[in-house]
Amino acid sequence: MSALPSIFEQYFWLREPIDDEYPCGQSIDYHPDFLALQQELALPLSIEYGTFIQAPSAIKWSSMLPKLRRLSQQTKDIRLIILLIRAHLAEDGISAIVEGVALLITLLERWPEALHPQYEDEGEYVPEFRYNALAGLDDLEGCVAELRRCTLNTPEAETYSLSDIEQWIVRDKLLPLADKERLQQLYPAHHSFFESCVKAQQQLTQLAQLPPSTLGTESLCFPHLSALLSTFCRFHQRQQHTFPSEQNASPLLSEVTQSSGGDVDRVAYRTEAREKLREIRESFAYYEPSSPLSLLLSFAENSIGLDCQQISQRFPRELLSLLTLEKDL
Repeated sequence: MSALPSIFEQYFWLREPIDDEYPCGQSIDYHPDFLALQQELALPLSIEYGTFIQAPSAIKWSSMLPKLRRLSQQTKDIRLIILLIRAHLAEDGISAIVEGVALLITLLERWPEALHPQYEDEGEYVPEFRYNALAGLDDLEGCVAELRRCTLNTPEAETYSLSDIEQWIVRDKLLPLADKERLQQLYPAHHSFFESCVKAQQQLTQLAQLPPSTLGTESLCFPHLSALLSTFCRFHQRQQHTFPSEQNASPLLSEVTQSSGGDVDRVAYRTEAREKLREIRESFAYYEPSSPLSLLLSFAENSIGLDCQQISQRFPRELLSLLTLEKDL
């Protein structure tokens, strides 16, 4: 097995099988420590008194880590890895996502059948168990919320949450000049953070491309986490001048444009449509996180340029049947 990511070096036992017969140990579904952890995490996230809403108290991950360490020595479980990612987010930031997802990929590739939760229960194929566990990466009140609470400092020692920075980027054209200046000051000081966002997005794509039999689904996606990361990735690309301007376009590109005509127009149209859909989807994901519209927009965004057969192969038949044009709205 390849070396563990640096954050997870302290969990050295994850490198090796627990025993020959059960390399990933036994299920922890009814383990008292795991049940206690779930109960702690299931506490109300906020308290409302009429129009007053008390902000949720931060989870004390330091008190949970000893239990997580003990449990991770007894079993290898996707849910535990995601809890470890969350436990390290406050201290290690985006690196916890990058290295945690890399660890998940490694474990899924080495022990696709033995890793918990397994997709068979008493001989019955139940892929939802594993799919639901992996979906924990995209929990709006879990990994996504905790990543948004991470902070970056300006050279003047001012501290801003990633939620603040995300909002600045999304509202770029409407931002006051002072906030635009803060955003520009943050970038050179935290170039590695934005690079890590690109890496995290790549890791999520790699995870989603594992065999469906390993993932428990043919269409694994992380719309909320991906939308958050994409916001930072696009800002990084703009700062890096990734896309050349028309004045700097290469002669070869100009020749292709002139020779291919309609094909390039179609590609440009699709690219523009996808970009507009992405902007709308990310606005919904940010301002209306509980709305399912962001998921439908993600479906549309990823379907641009595909024919009917490709769409039917990529998305579940049940979903497509609900989206037929003949349905009454």
